Amino acid sequence: MTTQSILAHLSEEIKKLLQMGEQAIVVTAAIVRFYFKRITEQAIPELVVLSYNEIESDIDVESAGMVSA
Repeated sequence: MTTQSILAHLSEEIKKLLQMGEQAIVVTAAIVRFYFKRITEQAIPELVVLSYNEIESDIDVESAGMVSA
């Protein structure tokens, strides 16, 4: 199932970040944000999910990974 595949890949990426001492924050398109949060909130309730337009323009965002199904 695609949802389980996404959660498995996401968990791998989060584990990598935690090992580096970083907090995982997922950034998505605005239309996807709500649904992505709903998918992940049961398995990873502490995960922060933001849309691109929720990030101030003066904030530097560094990509640490990408999750796909």
